[in-house]
Amino acid sequence: MCIRDRCKPMMLTMKPGTMKREQISKALILLQTIEIDPQSREFQQPVDYVKLGLADYPDIIETPMDLSTVKKKLKGGKYFGIEEIMSDIQLIWDNCRAYNQPESGICKMADYMENFTKKTAERLNIYEGVRRSEELPFRNNEEGAESSNA
Repeated sequence: MCIRDRCKPMMLTMKPGTMKREQISKALILLQTIEIDPQSREFQQPVDYVKLGLADYPDIIETPMDLSTVKKKLKGGKYFGIEEIMSDIQLIWDNCRAYNQPESGICKMADYMENFTKKTAERLNIYEGVRRSEELPFRNNEEGAESSNA
């Protein structure tokens, strides 16, 4: 696991006023912690649907997302708040379930990673100081977790 004091600092090119430094730091720690988990391996890079022979992937997945893209967007100042980051992370798991069979190993990994992400975000108090709406991903109630699996 990534411990705050052990994580390597990353150089950021954030636009002034887009996100608070503490939010950026917590988001980077969250991403690093997710990436350390062995089950995140399949979600770390964009799906190479051509190499994998998944010709229908772009027809089914409207907005592809992966952990490296989230990190790149974060470091490039593309996010204006933690809600957008969490939404993109949720999109990774949702895309996986949209394309693959529910009982497949990759869907089970997505379910595990979604739960792991939720618990890690809560442990990091990722939403501290952020006004949360009912539509944000990773809500604390079970209904929110179930609705994202649909």
